[in-house]
Amino acid sequence: MGEDRWLCTLLIESGWRLEYAALSENSTYCPESFNEFFNQRRRWVPSTMANLMQLIANSGKIAGKNDSISYLFVLYQVIIIFSTAVSPATVILIVASGLFTAYQVNVHISIGILSAISVLYGLVCIYFPEKIQLGIAKVLTVAFVIIMAAAFTGIVAETFSFLQPSDNPNATIESEFIEAISVDAVYLWGFSLIVIICGLMHPSEFLVLLHFVWYILALPSAYLLLLIYSAGNLNNRSWGTRVGTAEKKKTSQGTKYDEF
Repeated sequence: MGEDRWLCTLLIESGWRLEYAALSENSTYCPESFNEFFNQRRRWVPSTMANLMQLIANSGKIAGKNDSISYLFVLYQVIIIFSTAVSPATVILIVASGLFTAYQVNVHISIGILSAISVLYGLVCIYFPEKIQLGIAKVLTVAFVIIMAAAFTGIVAETFSFLQPSDNPNATIESEFIEAISVDAVYLWGFSLIVIICGLMHPSEFLVLLHFVWYILALPSAYLLLLIYSAGNLNNRSWGTRVGTAEKKKTSQGTKYDEF
């Protein structure tokens, strides 16, 4: 289901160099709904992982034949696979840590509840129809957005709490700042800093970063629910994004033609 990605992998294996063309023009059918987006990513996740694993398995031959591929690049692909594999657990820890930092919610209880939700949703993806899987994913996405909004707001408030007067007369701004910074704060602020730096390097597209807020709030949906949905539907080879859109476009064009 990732024939375009596989073609690129085969070209790299054959010694070809692939370059990014920023001024190229193309058209495609983009997801227009939650279901279409999830189904598109359901195909992309295993396709990307399979191609990366093939690239790593043949890294010796590829690096020897292709001057554009180094072992440092191969190491980067290994890191991507590892980070993708642990991202569900990372999301659970970040959410649990954020709730503890912001509202003193017991970390073990939060991890237990989030893990149970993940396991139950995994079972739903194995035993229930796609419509039910996506319906539950929508409900959980809304719930996770609310939780992330509350956690992120609390983390921001906790991070700047060092600016408030301290009851400790011996406390300094530096000590209060270090005490206010938590692991989840470092993760979220560090992640945000990386994205902002990238935006500064592309000033003409900087306003796109306004949508970064939705990305942060949807982290649990994208890196927890989506990966579970993709893993539970490896046997589903339907396209998921183009059929309905293509038919709708065809019908629309037919109507305009008839009107003309």
